[in-house]
Order: sequence, then C-alpha cells, then structure tokens
Amino acid sequence: LLQVKKGTFQVTPVISHVSGPFWKFPVSESFDGDTKYAWYVYREGEDQPFMKKLYEPDSHTIYKFETPGNYYVKAFVIHNGVKCSANSGVFTVSV
Repeated sequence: LLQVKKGTFQVTPVISHVSGPFWKFPVSESFDGDTKYAWYVYREGEDQPFMKKLYEPDSHTIYKFETPGNYYVKAFVIHNGVKCSANSGVFTVSV
C-alpha cells in the first residue's frame, strides 16, 4: 500500500458552471511531478458525499447534476506522496 503523508500545501477547489446541468471542478493551483486528484460532491447539510470520483491524473472533473439544490465539493490532491484536501464554497444548481 502507498503511504501518504498529510500535506501543508494549498488546495483550492474552483466551481465553474459549464452549461445546463454540467459543472466543472478544477483546482486553482498547478502541480508538476507525480500528482493525482479526487473529488467528492456533497449536498449542503449532508455528511456523506453522493458522488465520489477516485484518484486520477486529471486536475478537474465534470459532473452532471440531476437534482437542483445547494452543493459543495471536496478536492483531494496527492502530490509527490503528500495528501491535502479542501472544501469549496456552496453553490446552487438549478436544472
């Protein structure tokens, strides 16, 4: 198993409405080297994510929402064996 350390670098998830029900979630930082990203999507007020995008090398993901509401995302980044995460602000989806 890969052992990752808790990191101290900055991760800032960004929310971007693409079109209709589609939303894009990148991070504002740019990392070189060995970096992987994961994303969880939460409905505001709920503790468990309803969507989990597991670690991959793409620094963003696009998600199609099916239900209007208030949401936030949590971005996870593993960079050179060090892991950091951060929540976005709440955003409103209308479909």
